[in-house]
Amino acid sequence: MVGPGATILDIGANVGALTVPLACAVGPKGRVLAFEPQTFLHRILRANAAVNNLAAVVSPLRLAVGEAAGRIDVPIFEYASLGNFGGFDISLRDFSRQPIRPIASEPVDVVAVDDLGLAACDLMKIDVEGMELEVIAGATRTIGRFRPILYLEARERAPELFMTLDGLGYRAWWHHPPLFSAANFRGMTEDLWPGFFSYNVVCLPSEAARADEIAGRHGFVPILDPFAAPGESRPGHVAH
Repeated sequence: MVGPGATILDIGANVGALTVPLACAVGPKGRVLAFEPQTFLHRILRANAAVNNLAAVVSPLRLAVGEAAGRIDVPIFEYASLGNFGGFDISLRDFSRQPIRPIASEPVDVVAVDDLGLAACDLMKIDVEGMELEVIAGATRTIGRFRPILYLEARERAPELFMTLDGLGYRAWWHHPPLFSAANFRGMTEDLWPGFFSYNVVCLPSEAARADEIAGRHGFVPILDPFAAPGESRPGHVAH
């Protein structure tokens, strides 16, 4: 859905699993701003951009993205252990509700998208573990000006998220890619996550020409009930 020369914001980039292919898609005339607040993950993100010869396209930024400029405590983990270090909601202070426990924290700057002074924006990918609404609140002027494609993770706050997007003049479709892809880079055949999907949402401006055609071509599922649980709209099922 994006091509050469596009400008992309990868908000919640982690180690760059999507940053790298997005940068390849936009090419040398494009730009990917990749935001990752965890220092350890940010270092891997920078390295992945470098070893893929994408340093001229990718700008790895050790910043959190939110509603307004500020500072936030970002966790530090024991990275030699097993864990999903990107699956941590830094907006929560109750660590007992988190899937993994940090060993320390460090302050990191928060930036709002609207304060970046962007000259273009074609796609925002937002995966920030529950803080998607805050990111959008800090990006309303950018969204209104450039009308980018929005690709977001949506879970507990999905209904509120959908109402916000509707107010911005966007239509939304579920996108539930499985965690395992048979077309993986190393050609691994064992599916370690059978039946597990990501709960993502693709959003296109309401004025976008051929929006339904684009959504259908990519297999996106219409969101008929914004209050239905994300899992009720997996591929092959329609929410009621």
